[in-house]
Amino acid sequence: MSIMAVITTAMYSTLYIAFRAKDSLENAITPFADINAVFDVIRSDLACAIDPEMSLSGAFVGEESAINDNSSISFYTSNYIPGEDEIACDVYQTEYSLEKYDQWDGYALVKRSATNLLSQSEVESRTEILCRGILSFEIEYYDGASWTTSWDSENMTYTLLPPLVKITIEKLVDKEEYPKNKSVESKYQQDRHQDYKSIIVSRQFLIPQPPAEEEEAMSL
Repeated sequence: MSIMAVITTAMYSTLYIAFRAKDSLENAITPFADINAVFDVIRSDLACAIDPEMSLSGAFVGEESAINDNSSISFYTSNYIPGEDEIACDVYQTEYSLEKYDQWDGYALVKRSATNLLSQSEVESRTEILCRGILSFEIEYYDGASWTTSWDSENMTYTLLPPLVKITIEKLVDKEEYPKNKSVESKYQQDRHQDYKSIIVSRQFLIPQPPAEEEEAMSL
């Protein structure tokens, strides 16, 4: 009987440790999985970004927003698959930016999409929340010689699309540990590293450039 008790206790302890380790691993991986999912969405759009001077296209614009100097980006991409009865093509305008939501203590990364670009009337953009708990969303653009924090294809002379884009996201983790009556914004402004736990992840994305002969033809 005593041997069975020892075996049962040992099995219980082993399973308890295993489940605790599993929970700890999931808690550690989840924030990175959320950010990687966001990067996958952005990557697919940037990989299909089209020249601003092509038909159904428009300006490629990246700028710093009024929310804690975070970034926003807007461009046209051929990464859309219309529904069976939808009036649209594969080109659509997309925008990524941060928004404050009253029902949640922090910022959300939002994607807006306008698909029916030939409509004679104003079409309301579709809004999709990609991730909550974002503390910062920063974008840099490489012009072939140096990095810059803004981009406007209408003011560019030799390249309309940035060859390389770097995106850095800082995400709050363990949100439930913080009082609901204290905003992330106030904690963020008071101390960037001590008042909360966060992770910072950066990725760089290549944007295909138009062939040289196509660029020359457009400039003539």
